[in-house]
Amino acid sequence: ADAEGLFLHSPHVVELEPSRFNQVVFLDTRAWMVVYYSEWCGHCVRYAPVFERIAAAHESHAELKFGAINCAQYGEFCGSRSVHAFPTVRAYHFPGLKGSFTEDGGEVPRNLARQEEAISDWMLTQRGGVAATSASSEPTLNDPGRPASAAEGENASSVTEVAAGSALESIALPMVAAAAAGSSLQPQSPKSPKSPSPSQSPCLLGAGESCILANSQQAAALRLVDAEVAILYSLRQGTFLSADVGKEGRPTVIQGEALADLLAWLTLLQTVFPSRRAREHLGVLVKIAKSASDTKGSNKSTPGDAPGLEQGMWLRTLDDFALDLVPAQAGKDPAPHWRLCALYPCGLWTLFHVVSVAAAEMPRDFLGARQMDVLAIIERFVERFFGCDGCRRHFAEMYSSCLFNRCVKGSEDRKAALWLWHAHNAVTSRIAEEEGRVVDLWPAKAQCQDCSGIDEQWQEEKVYDYLRQSYSLQKDIGTDEREQDSLGEDGLVGGAVIAFAALAYLARHMICTGSFRSKVR
Repeated sequence: ADAEGLFLHSPHVVELEPSRFNQVVFLDTRAWMVVYYSEWCGHCVRYAPVFERIAAAHESHAELKFGAINCAQYGEFCGSRSVHAFPTVRAYHFPGLKGSFTEDGGEVPRNLARQEEAISDWMLTQRGGVAATSASSEPTLNDPGRPASAAEGENASSVTEVAAGSALESIALPMVAAAAAGSSLQPQSPKSPKSPSPSQSPCLLGAGESCILANSQQAAALRLVDAEVAILYSLRQGTFLSADVGKEGRPTVIQGEALADLLAWLTLLQTVFPSRRAREHLGVLVKIAKSASDTKGSNKSTPGDAPGLEQGMWLRTLDDFALDLVPAQAGKDPAPHWRLCALYPCGLWTLFHVVSVAAAEMPRDFLGARQMDVLAIIERFVERFFGCDGCRRHFAEMYSSCLFNRCVKGSEDRKAALWLWHAHNAVTSRIAEEEGRVVDLWPAKAQCQDCSGIDEQWQEEKVYDYLRQSYSLQKDIGTDEREQDSLGEDGLVGGAVIAFAALAYLARHMICTGSFRSKVR
């Protein structure tokens, strides 16, 4: 599928590609302001018009250019430029800014990048008088003659999640309805995210005899596919966001706490994910992460010998890594593989709900005996491996402030599932408020009559029952029990080569780190 770049049709901002980045930007003599973004990131979508106006305000300056690069499409390149969160604005060829004459560029402070007038003054200072005209001649955030937008200015840094990925039930309807009518499965454009109120119909899809209830087994099976797509995409796009970027021939690796967090996340998935074959496949990645974690005594002075999980090897493994019946290609381009979602944030919420409900359904104390705190592992995953900067800050704030009774002792087995449901509704409400919309919280009354009482207070026991029905299958399924035609024949390709890929990875890893030689001796 074609990338949904936010600036593809911009007259002021150039959409850049890795193959020409050095030629166009780094080797240029002009100053450049470049925003690194991800098309699915809500904060990026909301920042795009701000960056567009900043560029438009300076179009008369031949010595200053504006560019953008889509890290959802070019994740490995963005990682090589030490981009750890989206959106990130970098400045090139600004004499007053440290690092602006390197390939990584000099980082523009996040708060400053959102202030249209202040950034003009800053560019003038850093560039030595080349950059700006007076911003007062252009529309600004405080211009009363210009319609205000809740997605701009200070609000742009406080909005959590892209609206199109926030309400799980509502985002799916336009895409799946199109599929039912015979159209190809295409994601909604992130340039105009929509999140309508949950349907007042109990049907997630269809109507009448063809109705698929939101809390039906059919819906749960479709959500499981979306959860698997989210896993593949996150493993390829997010694993190295916090990595130590390799320079001078050294590999890019994750190690220490970041690698420990990855291993904890993979181990949780391998333990609770409600698909036997998916757990088997995830077990391969757990072994790889454990092998990287166990590396000892390597010679750090020799290129290729740095301990930890090396990016090149990891990505080569994922090239052939299908998960259950979802093909490896979903890790690079998830759009054709979503079943109810249309964008990654929706898929990630789905994954969190699937995992937390599956964990709650495990035998009592099963996870506790293995020292698995489901919610803590998810929080660390968001912090380390999810690129939307504002989204993960808000998620961390909800978690650390003990909202929704997180710190209250109680029914520990269901706590994570209910906390994530509360958090998801809080995100939806915040976005709706920012955009001046009114939304029904999830689940809507039509979908769960008993989830809220006469006093409109949530009945958490009933809510959990709804979550269990919506995200949990009645039995642990294997490949032969899944509707293969809902996934596509390409899902079968790759599953057969996973064991070989794992062996190849481990062999390369042992040779590069020297552990192969030590084991032979």
